[in-house]
Amino acid sequence: MSNATTLGLRISVIYYDDDLLELRIVAWNGGFYGTTDCYDTRSGLEELRNRLRGFPTWPGDVREFELGSFEAGRSGGGARVRLACADAAGHLRACVYLEHREATPTESVTLSFPFEPAMLDTFVESLAALTVEEPDGEAIAHLYAR
Repeated sequence: MSNATTLGLRISVIYYDDDLLELRIVAWNGGFYGTTDCYDTRSGLEELRNRLRGFPTWPGDVREFELGSFEAGRSGGGARVRLACADAAGHLRACVYLEHREATPTESVTLSFPFEPAMLDTFVESLAALTVEEPDGEAIAHLYAR
């Protein structure tokens, strides 16, 4: 797994222009692996950063987000991520659904992994590097699995 040497969720920019980002999203939990390329906006990633800040605020807190599109006929794929507390002790879990529509039939994977709150803080801050005017090819937002 050269693209997924570290467990978790990884987002990187593979193409950009003034309005649009092409993202590569990779998820791996040690047993299952998936990747998709999708399109989103800089403002979409900024909104995502704001939505994830401070998670979790209580044991029932759930944050969900989508990148890309799941609509038929749209280019690229999509990623749907759900972050939640796994128990009252505050153990956290990410559930990731990736869809890749470039293949026929459409391919998809659903996987989950545990993560630490500090890893989410790092992930949220690293999303900023993806939204700059000219993202560095090394800019990666990674939510590391525990």
